[in-house]
Amino acid sequence: MTVGLVIARGGSVRMPRKNVTNLCGRPLVEWSILQAQCSREIDLVVVGTDDDEIAEIGKRNGCKIIRDPEIAIKDPGVVSASVIFVNMMEELIRDGFELESAVNILPTSPLRLPWDFDHAIRMFREAKVEQVIPVSCQREHLVYQWLDETHVEILIAGMDWRMADQGGGFGVVSVPWYIEQHKDRYKEVQDRLPFPHVVWTVSAIGLEAWQRYDIDDRDDFVICEKLMEHYLLAGGDPYKSYAQGGQIWYNGFRSKSGNLMTERM
Repeated sequence: MTVGLVIARGGSVRMPRKNVTNLCGRPLVEWSILQAQCSREIDLVVVGTDDDEIAEIGKRNGCKIIRDPEIAIKDPGVVSASVIFVNMMEELIRDGFELESAVNILPTSPLRLPWDFDHAIRMFREAKVEQVIPVSCQREHLVYQWLDETHVEILIAGMDWRMADQGGGFGVVSVPWYIEQHKDRYKEVQDRLPFPHVVWTVSAIGLEAWQRYDIDDRDDFVICEKLMEHYLLAGGDPYKSYAQGGQIWYNGFRSKSGNLMTERM
């Protein structure tokens, strides 16, 4: 079984009630639920939340609800999303579900094409990997770091499509592998990240550049609403169409992989 796990906190320090704020006529979290439900590869959609309103949104969309009190903790350095995903997986296993893989879904990245989950799940199965993530490649990728209040130095420079940002707010993982990786689940979030010197290789699918946005504040809502209206909703409801057997629009790997330089400069 492949399960879609949607995490939605009821509160946010930066933007309270973010996951129930309206985006193009629906609460933000509902877009991720609908996208997961239109997948042809996800067998069960589960919403993990500490919030009554979000739980009700999940119920009316036919989702299984898991009430995890750790989701209510506001400090992501204490309890990260990965901890909550593990809690959800373990509860489903205790309930008798045989989980092969899980799609970990964050509602704050709603700009997903109808088949993005399915593309990643199929890659996960065919490539026989432990994890697949979505990335958005950038032709020019310049990253600076602060030295003091008035000076910066360049940290990363890429001009050849080799640099990519993680986006899309989801990933496909092997459930046993993911649980094993997060046994020490209460480590600080930054201690988990393999940056800057640890090599971390995973399989990836390419997203369009406009799909990389993550909603943190009201300005992001304005941007994402315009992008969703332009790229996704202009021709109707693409998720309903895809769920009912509509045509797959995707045509080829979108990471600009054909433009990768064969030699490093």
